[in-house]
Amino acid sequence: MISPKPHQPQYHVRFYVVMTTVVIGGIFILLLMNNGAGGFTSAFISDSNGASLLQGFGADNGNDVLMDTISNNELNALKATGVDYAEKDPFLEDSNIVKTQNDLQEATHTVDLTLTFDQIPKVNRQAKVKNMVIVFDNTAPKISINDDLLELNNQNEVTLTMEDYLGDFIFDEDGLSLNGKAKSLSVNDIKLSARKEIKLSFTNLEYNSINVGSIELQDIEIPKGTGTLSLGNRLTYALAEEKLTIFYFNGKLDVNHGEGTLLTMAGIARGISASGEELLLSIR
Repeated sequence: MISPKPHQPQYHVRFYVVMTTVVIGGIFILLLMNNGAGGFTSAFISDSNGASLLQGFGADNGNDVLMDTISNNELNALKATGVDYAEKDPFLEDSNIVKTQNDLQEATHTVDLTLTFDQIPKVNRQAKVKNMVIVFDNTAPKISINDDLLELNNQNEVTLTMEDYLGDFIFDEDGLSLNGKAKSLSVNDIKLSARKEIKLSFTNLEYNSINVGSIELQDIEIPKGTGTLSLGNRLTYALAEEKLTIFYFNGKLDVNHGEGTLLTMAGIARGISASGEELLLSIR
């Protein structure tokens, strides 16, 4: 009697080898997708209320990570960049200022500028002033220095000198307002001393003259007037009933009510335009 041949396990071995290869290959693909920021290590799961549950698998400590439920609207908001939530500068939110900023981007040429003019611009901004001299009559409003009122007895004309001023700088042809701090302050050549920076504040001071040694300004608009505009050492324009716009200026600024030339500016500028019946000039 011939006994049956024993069962050959070749088929089963071959099956196990194939399945093992498939499993290992699948794990390898998952690992590759994970390293490439694929979607296999995290998932968005919507619950019955339409909210989204953000769940991560395989945290650093080996445990699952389960975050709080957040709404779809909040989830969409997460896609916004940090810039979208950055604090807005109110100075830049003004539509005119935004337009000016766009023009400034186009204005690439910086030129030396000298201007004498019979009109005074309106300026209202935070400014850093290297040095400034203000001359006014002793009919000024209250001047606060370190929260004390400045006494100006028997002084017909007052000269206020300061260095390294930082704060509000507001003026037009009628008055000057300051609210800030200065490192040094003198009244009629008498220097006021303080251990720290000197706080200074006054509103609508009717000045005779303002001499600013160095100031940086943007978006200067000067009403129609007459004067002379020099650009570099080559071009000089006689202005007659022209309106001036200077998008950026850094330099010296003088205003003097006692002279025919009310305004004098000398420094560097970018984005200059003058417009009137006889002249249309734009330098950017």
